[in-house]
Amino acid sequence: MCERRGAPEIFASTCEMFDIEAGRNLNHFGHKRHENEPIVSPIHSRCRGAAFQGGRAGTCIEVGSWPRHLSQGKVILYDTRGFRFEDNNVEISATLSSEAADDDASISSTPVFIKPIEGAFQITYVATIAGAYKLNLKFNDEHVSGRPLVIALILGSPFFIRVHPGEPCAQTSHLSEIGSRDIISRYREFLLEPHDVFGNVISNHIDLDAHCTGEARVDAVNCTPSGMRIVSFQNKPGNSKLHVKIHGQDVCGSPLVLEQVEPLEPVRLPVDPFLLHLNACARAMERVSLLKQEHQRKLEEYQQKQSASLLAYNATRMQLVHTIPAAFVMQEPDVENAQRRIKLQQRHQEIQEQVRKLQLRCQENDNVAKSIANGLVDKLQEAQSVLDYAKESLDLNTRRLDNLLFKTRTHGATAIDYTTVALARQSQARARTLEAAPAPKHPCLSEASPPTKVSTRPDRPNTLAFWLLEGRFRAPKS
Repeated sequence: MCERRGAPEIFASTCEMFDIEAGRNLNHFGHKRHENEPIVSPIHSRCRGAAFQGGRAGTCIEVGSWPRHLSQGKVILYDTRGFRFEDNNVEISATLSSEAADDDASISSTPVFIKPIEGAFQITYVATIAGAYKLNLKFNDEHVSGRPLVIALILGSPFFIRVHPGEPCAQTSHLSEIGSRDIISRYREFLLEPHDVFGNVISNHIDLDAHCTGEARVDAVNCTPSGMRIVSFQNKPGNSKLHVKIHGQDVCGSPLVLEQVEPLEPVRLPVDPFLLHLNACARAMERVSLLKQEHQRKLEEYQQKQSASLLAYNATRMQLVHTIPAAFVMQEPDVENAQRRIKLQQRHQEIQEQVRKLQLRCQENDNVAKSIANGLVDKLQEAQSVLDYAKESLDLNTRRLDNLLFKTRTHGATAIDYTTVALARQSQARARTLEAAPAPKHPCLSEASPPTKVSTRPDRPNTLAFWLLEGRFRAPKS
């Protein structure tokens, strides 16, 4: 602990520092200082270079290093007047901490090294955990003899640095299967979680070698936020293996044996008659469609042949020359044309007969399809009516049960209340009767008592008629 003696200002001409714990003045503080003596200024100092942006995990990051293969940066010192400060006796401290941490505790596996070089400082640190860091640079953080006690951050500090994951490593990467193995399928999905040598998760796409041996093959390799998704497809039942390599080395869990895929046995379900009718209707409609297509094709063929025969007939007639104005019988000049015309007529009649038969068959199929459709519609309407009747019956029974339950609860409560009141009234009447009647005396109990006179007067009955005759009954006031 230090105590300031002399002038109140730290840079006054007569200023000395006294160490209370050591009990003596500090060295080099007993002499006078000039007011215009240049001192280092943390406000005017600058930090330049790309090293303050971070790098990869596990690599050496230097601030102020001049080799081109590393991130370059430099801490240049200036005094209060804005000139370069060439004195290397200035003490500078650096701490590397997490961006989310409140304290300046270093979390890097290697400490921060500081090396002065010609009015600047070279800072070296190694971070093995990927994430965001905070680099603090301070002047005279510790009590140093002969130096002014000034603690201030360099302009621009703290520097927020992002450390990215390193190169993928096969020993720390894991391969696992996605989904349950109970489901028999030819497609299998696997998840590769790539990590670097320090265990940092790599979320970007990486170069890997994925192939299968046996009857399986790799179908697709996709990059997802959780890792690399590998999809395999097995052509035939058999044992195959999936190999996933990074830089020529198998990852953890590779090779992975693909189990044998067995085909599923068909399950026989009960046949629904409605589905059978629908299937028959579909087959009938398909036959009708085929017959219509055949009929259309025959009709087009007939029209083509009819037009061809008409053209041939007209051409034959145009060859005749009507020069004699007399009655004559027109005959076919060419025997071959006559035979051809006869054959065409016969063929025309045959085609007409075939077309008529096709029309009859189409009509029959249409009638069958209509009858099947009408039957299905009738069955559906009947089922709908039965369902509506069942719903109405269910609603009616539900209402009746609700009414019965309500009446049972209501009348039950009334009967219970009535019975309770009747029992209470009976108990009260019995109590009044017991109170009004004298207690009977047993003959055995009266032997010790002196004899009394026995009245020969008859007992007065406790009835309404007796009290009316006695005149002691009074009607209640209304």
